[in-house]
Amino acid sequence: MFERFRVLGALVDLSPGPVLAAVLAGVDRDRCNGYELVVLARARARQVAHEQAGLLADLLAVALCPPGDVDAPVARTAGIGEFAVDEIRVALVWTRRAADAQLGLAYQVVERLPAVFEALLAGLIDLPRARVLCDATAMLEEPAARVVVDQIIGQAAALTTGRLRARLARLVITIDPDAARSRHDSAVTGRRLVHRLEPDGTATLMGFGLAVPRAAEAVERITALATAAKNLGDPRGLDQLRADTFLDLLTGAIPGPGPGLAPRRGVVDLQVPLATLAGLSEAPGEIPGWGPVLADIARQVATN
Repeated sequence: MFERFRVLGALVDLSPGPVLAAVLAGVDRDRCNGYELVVLARARARQVAHEQAGLLADLLAVALCPPGDVDAPVARTAGIGEFAVDEIRVALVWTRRAADAQLGLAYQVVERLPAVFEALLAGLIDLPRARVLCDATAMLEEPAARVVVDQIIGQAAALTTGRLRARLARLVITIDPDAARSRHDSAVTGRRLVHRLEPDGTATLMGFGLAVPRAAEAVERITALATAAKNLGDPRGLDQLRADTFLDLLTGAIPGPGPGLAPRRGVVDLQVPLATLAGLSEAPGEIPGWGPVLADIARQVATN
């Protein structure tokens, strides 16, 4: 009994690495109570993150090493080799797409954002959080990306991936508003409608590159129509009503404002600092449920 508690107590404070791996290998989970199992799971998650960091470093090292046979000398190349993805794909029995994605993540974590690598190696964050940090800063120049990561890496372990993504979005806008505005305008210029047939025989209809305020208006309008119908006794679920209302509006099946609603546009709930409204700051505004928006867009929405 004493040995069991001593081993589990060690799991609380042990950093990931060979020692923690050895301790984990000796734990019998069938003899653990609920509290102890949580301690065990947290310790193993730290060790898994540590090993995932090691694997990413391995993948990048493979990509920077010229191929050769078993007797080839140790050597490294200045850049990623032409056939690196294929070598990884064959070695790990991955698809080419998976190998390319993992090698790209390895470069981002190990080379571009070393603070992310160190946190993953230490078991302070997991791979999903590392991926969010890389994806959210991918559009920034490397120095700016590192500044953003340095500002949030210490908080990342306490945030869900959703909350982490939201905080990163605000930081990315704040660090370089002009660049954020340029990316936004470029994306809106490329806006498009995409449709596809799903394997179950249903259809999916999506709009990409939409301006957030107009999309928020549309969602609020659809929800208001669906809710009004529900309040009038419609037996369909709210999600079903929203989906049907979406199609009814596009196909003209709803000729007027809809049941229980006077004619009006959708409503956007906006939170914006007074200094931003006055043009004294470029701090982003916030559309609840959507995230941060550029100061220019916040001012435009507020004046409409």
